[in-house]
Amino acid sequence: MKPTSSPVRRKTVIIIGGGIAGLAAAVRLGQMGHTAVVLEKRPFLGGRAFSFIDPETSVEVDNGQHVFVGACTEYQQFLKDIGAWDRVRMLPRLDSLVLKGRVAARLRGPGNMKGEYANIFAVLGYSHLSLANRLRVIYGIARIKHARRLPGGPLEQETFDRWLLRHGQNDRTIKYFWDLIVLPALNDSISAVSADAGLMLFQTALLGGPANAAIGYPVTGLTTLTGDPARAAIERDGGVVRPGAEVEQIEFEGGQVSGVRLAGGEVVRGDAYIAALPAAAMLGVLPYEVQQSGFFASARGIETSPIVGVHIWYDRPVMVEKFAAVLDSPLQWVFNVDAMQGDDRAVGQAVGGQGPGGGQHVVISLSGAWQWRDMGKAELRETFAAEMVKVFPAANGAQVTRSLTVKTLDATFRSVPGSERYRLPQKTPVANFFLAGDWTATGWPSTMESAVRSGNRAAKAAVSLLQSTLGHASIEVALAAPVRTEGVYLHGMHASSGVSSLKSVLVLAPFDDESLTELREECDVTVESWLDTGKLWDPAELGTRICDERFDAVIAESDFLFAETFDAAPGLKFAGICRSAINQVDVVAATGRGVVVVNTPGRNAVAVAEHAVGLMLAVARRTAESDRYVQERRWESPSEPYRSLRGVELSGKVVGIVGLGAIGRRVASLCNAFGMHVLAYDPFVTRADAKAVGAVWSELDFLLESADFVTLHAPAPMDGTPLLSADRVARMKHGAVIVNTASAELVDQGALVAALKSGGLRGAGLDIFPTHPVEPSSPLLGLANVVLTPHIGGATDGTIERYSAAMAVDLIRFKNGERPLHLVNPEVWERRRA
Repeated sequence: MKPTSSPVRRKTVIIIGGGIAGLAAAVRLGQMGHTAVVLEKRPFLGGRAFSFIDPETSVEVDNGQHVFVGACTEYQQFLKDIGAWDRVRMLPRLDSLVLKGRVAARLRGPGNMKGEYANIFAVLGYSHLSLANRLRVIYGIARIKHARRLPGGPLEQETFDRWLLRHGQNDRTIKYFWDLIVLPALNDSISAVSADAGLMLFQTALLGGPANAAIGYPVTGLTTLTGDPARAAIERDGGVVRPGAEVEQIEFEGGQVSGVRLAGGEVVRGDAYIAALPAAAMLGVLPYEVQQSGFFASARGIETSPIVGVHIWYDRPVMVEKFAAVLDSPLQWVFNVDAMQGDDRAVGQAVGGQGPGGGQHVVISLSGAWQWRDMGKAELRETFAAEMVKVFPAANGAQVTRSLTVKTLDATFRSVPGSERYRLPQKTPVANFFLAGDWTATGWPSTMESAVRSGNRAAKAAVSLLQSTLGHASIEVALAAPVRTEGVYLHGMHASSGVSSLKSVLVLAPFDDESLTELREECDVTVESWLDTGKLWDPAELGTRICDERFDAVIAESDFLFAETFDAAPGLKFAGICRSAINQVDVVAATGRGVVVVNTPGRNAVAVAEHAVGLMLAVARRTAESDRYVQERRWESPSEPYRSLRGVELSGKVVGIVGLGAIGRRVASLCNAFGMHVLAYDPFVTRADAKAVGAVWSELDFLLESADFVTLHAPAPMDGTPLLSADRVARMKHGAVIVNTASAELVDQGALVAALKSGGLRGAGLDIFPTHPVEPSSPLLGLANVVLTPHIGGATDGTIERYSAAMAVDLIRFKNGERPLHLVNPEVWERRRA
């Protein structure tokens, strides 16, 4: 990437930390025409990706073995930008030896295929799994392809192994395939990482095409790879690198960063500041009162995981491959450093070790190394030298001439369930202060790619500030309670003012004309309904548009408002989501940036309730079958349909309602009108609440055993376990009907299909499925006793009218300084009033 000239005078950005994130930010700033000053307390650069000279062998030794995959596009560009691309090698496809004892298999991608499913062929040839289990893995990959990951959604609340077990995997496929990839990639056990992190890994690498899963590796030590050339690139663009500069504290004045005080007392000043440090270190250089602020304090939730590297030098070659994964052994991954960094011909002709290269240096990389972190070096050497003999025949009899252990106790942050809420964005509430580091909110796990992405984003955000009018004046900000600063501002909204300066609104949802008229009387409104345009915005591009066109508010229905949306739109004040659920909005990110989030609860309660009862009627009276009977011209005898299409009545039957929220209560009212006996199960309502809507509160098992119709109106289970498990489906009343307009995850899908086929259930009316649209192979298709609708339960004019009216009221209230009625993040409102 060529340096570009800046439209404003050259500014100075102080970067605290010379790891990959800080170096990436500095390189990008230099390319954009500004001066980066990198302060690094150690005498070398690279952070946790550094190397040192082993005094005994005079070999450059990495602190940990680093590899990357083809999907790491920004890391690769960083290497090209600093002139280090010739110091790595990139395989053309996924190709790795996997050893189980001394039995070898390969995970090898196709050589001449393209497309997101191409790497499935690597699984087909993977002989450590039976053919049945290989097909099971392929089924899992297909489910991963269609899994929807949403900020703060249920996938961030369960572990990846639990998700896999729910989606057709077993202990053997998890142990011998899934964890083989997860453990080194995420530096944690598959039983610890979140499903969201695991899905991201496989969706990005394995399903991104053959090149995305290909492994890249350095042919030099890490300092030679990144530290030295990055310093040269930074200085070439006018930047300054100061190794040995230990930062004692970041200083604040007037609500912004005023300088960085070094351990010797020197204060370094610039126009903007980037802390490119691990979370704990970042908090450590902030003043106490800033550490305690609501925004920065979240970083305390970041947990870390260790990596241990055991270096062993043999007197002869013991392995031929550049690297190999090892199953059923503590070895995990073994790297042949000589083959990776030297001439392949010097490695030897065979495992027997007769090649001209003589000795060999291997590294055993141990991820999630809780078991090994406290073990002594001598014991580690003895343990892993013995393990090498079990797997590599040539190690038997080879002499260990040197060993070295490198422990990185806080190597990476942990992608455990719930961890995403602790990852802070690159922009902070302090306008001239930014964050970088692999642990920040990049959407990637703890990798060099995440580090580079964070540095690039932080640099871009800093330059955006420097090129704005804010870059030439005092910048007043709010840090979040309990911190107070003079003249508190929240994204342009003065805290002491009762009226927001909201002027312009972008509406991306279908909207009622009457409500639009009301909005247009208050502000400028641009309407681009996604149903009319057929476009759902990329979250980052949407944020850029909001910023460029100076929209103060955005109202969406199907678009996603993620952290990158708010990152790119610092002037946004109000985000409305025309839904009851808020999983399409990153509320944590919005709250951190002072954006009020409003939803429209109950918007589709009437529509979904009526649709649910309609599905009951359709299944009970076999409406879909009857329609096909007439349409296909099979109606020849006037009397025959009375026998073959006879249905049942709702009147007098027992209906069981699971979930007594707004929709469930409406269903109860409608079913009472049909003369049905209504049972209701909801652990969050009382018997009196149920009685108030004409229902009898019931335990779930009793309801399932008693009801002729069961209709589901509960949220998806947080732990992913179906509420109607296979056991509960089997215990349902014979000939009952299931209606589901809520969540496919509420019901064990296999048990549902089996009961429908066996006649245990009379039928089902479904508006919700594991994937949208329904997979062509779904066993539900073709069943005569099901009625399937394409997730249209809420698709009515009334739904649009209700959410339009509610959103218009709350937007106008907000504009006039009144608290919105359906406020999702009240802490933002309280901060405005403070």
